[in-house]
Amino acid sequence: MNEYGDRMVQAPQVPVCQAASAGAPAETEIFRAASVQAAPLQAPAVEAASAQAANTGGTTPLPAFEDRTLKALADELGDSQPVLRLLSTYLSMLPGRIGRIASGLCQNDPDASMEAVLSLKISSAMIGAHETEQQCRAMEYMIREDHLDYAVKALPALRQYTDRCFNARPQLLGRARKTLGCP
Repeated sequence: MNEYGDRMVQAPQVPVCQAASAGAPAETEIFRAASVQAAPLQAPAVEAASAQAANTGGTTPLPAFEDRTLKALADELGDSQPVLRLLSTYLSMLPGRIGRIASGLCQNDPDASMEAVLSLKISSAMIGAHETEQQCRAMEYMIREDHLDYAVKALPALRQYTDRCFNARPQLLGRARKTLGCP
């Protein structure tokens, strides 16, 4: 357990189902349309990721979270501790959320898939995880357009990014503590 009461586990490998139709082109209209629908990353998030890369000597940078979002939430609540708990809970729940998305897609269940994608999209927006939010927006569009096979193909990229977030929990929480002025 970490200091916020979240059970610490390794990110499980969630298999990607074979639901995608064979031979579907990687670049399709639906991918392009989904990209247009998704909001671009905000400049501060990109700058934060670039600064982190420079500070780590070229090693893999921490996933980009917009610090302003966490700060605004802490200011609104008048306390940073609930925000840190929210971030900790969000990070610890990522493997399960990805598992729910994969399960819905593999069972060819658009309702379960949509519910899981929307849940991750909304929670990602709340804490400033704009890359995850953007990927979920694209998958949401694919599911709405009845292209579960394309959403299945998009899942590995989302899983790779959320796995990086999950594995970087201590560093991300440390950075958030510093941003929020916590001891």
